[in-house]
Parts: sequence; structure tokens; C-alpha cells
Amino acid sequence: MIDFHHHLGVDLDAYLEVLSRNNIEKAVLMPYDFGELSEKEAYLASFSPLKTKEYINCFLKQLGRINEELYNKTLGIEKIIFTPWLSPECSDLSSFTHAKVVKFVPIFDNLNEDYFQRIEPLIEEAINNGAIVMIHTGWGANVQPVISLAEKFPLGRFVIAHMKEDDDSYNYWREKALALKNVYCEISYFPHPKRIANYAKKGLAEKLLFGSDFRKLEDEQTIRGYSAMVNEADMSEEQKKGIMLSNALNLLKD
Repeated sequence: MIDFHHHLGVDLDAYLEVLSRNNIEKAVLMPYDFGELSEKEAYLASFSPLKTKEYINCFLKQLGRINEELYNKTLGIEKIIFTPWLSPECSDLSSFTHAKVVKFVPIFDNLNEDYFQRIEPLIEEAINNGAIVMIHTGWGANVQPVISLAEKFPLGRFVIAHMKEDDDSYNYWREKALALKNVYCEISYFPHPKRIANYAKKGLAEKLLFGSDFRKLEDEQTIRGYSAMVNEADMSEEQKKGIMLSNALNLLKD
């Protein structure tokens, strides 16, 4: 199995045991660190698109250090695909655009009206360096901007993070996005096996990547739960294997 969405919110040794217990060959791993803010403070702030100066200074401007710490901690561990958290509010992120995968999280960023224009320089640099660009959706972050970016940067590879559906429009726009050659979807928070089966019936199974959004030990059950739901979906064994492993292998090897 390849899990395309993890955050390191536990001790590294405990995390590696999670990978081993769940037969995870590789994991796309992002920080789970909010700088000088507590987890609760950061999550409360995520409900407001525009962030305060204090939030920006205490968290977003510290992403360079936060990414560096995760990079150094996981360097040389073959199972881990280090994935930095990028923001236009931090000027110290250029070196991280060389990572295999980079991540943007609009709801934890300063989501002003021109946010997606402001992240374009980082996206362009990452694409030029061969990186895969993952963008969080759900919880108020829509899918449509991913379509616009994928069309603007046709040589880039984009991953919709999460199959979270705030309303029916998310599924509609996700299907539109996945019809593009260069867009994939990491499926954490998908609602039920039928949703995955419907994508398979529409010829989109090869665009889906298993993900659990693991952060802490209590989240380990989500790895097993989402895996079981994929296996329950009405699709071929080859398509299930693709979602759990080979689709990610093919995307990562390019």
C-alpha cells in the first residue's frame, strides 16, 4: 500500500511502527506543526479565510523552519516521501520546491481573494523542478481552483487532497477535474464504497490515490477503515490494487 496523505503528529519511531503494522510501502508525509500556535488555535483560525497578523507571524512565516525540521528528521528513510507545506506568506520556501510532492492548504493559509494567484509562482517553480502539487479541498476549500491551475500549467501534475464533500458540487467539480490528464485525487474522507465504484465506472479509477490523512495514533483506524471501504467497492481487483498501490507508483516514478 502507498498512503498519499500523512502528517507526522507522533514520535518518529511510533510512526514507523504504524507504517509497518499497516503494510504501507511508502507514505507522503507532511508536517503537523503549527509553529507558536497550539493545534486548537490553528483549527479555530481555519474557520476564517483571512488570517490575523499574529497567526501569519506565529505560524505561516515559520513554515521554512517547520519543513526543515521534518526534512532533517526523515532524511534517508525510504518509506517516507517528504512533502513540505508551502504558503505565499513565507518567503523562505524556495528550496522546498525541489521536493517530490509539495502541499498547499488554503483553509490554514491566508485565504484572501487573490490567494490562488499568489501561490502560482511557487507552483510554477515546483512544476519546473518536477514536483507533484497537492492542494487541500473540503471544509470550505473548493475544487474549481485546482481545475484552473491544472489548465494553466498543463505540464504539471496536480493532486486534489481529500474526497471530502461539503455539498454535491464537490463531486461534480471533482469529476470535471479528474477528466483532465494531469489531475489526480487522494481519496481520504470519501463517503462510502459506492462513490469509489462510481468513479471506476466512469473510467476514473486510475486517477485515484489511497490516502488516510493520518496524524496521530488514534487515526490509525482510518487507515484500516478506508482500506476496507476500497476493498468493499464494486470494482475489479485490478482497479482496487491501482488505488491502493500502482496508481501512486506510476505517478511518483514520472
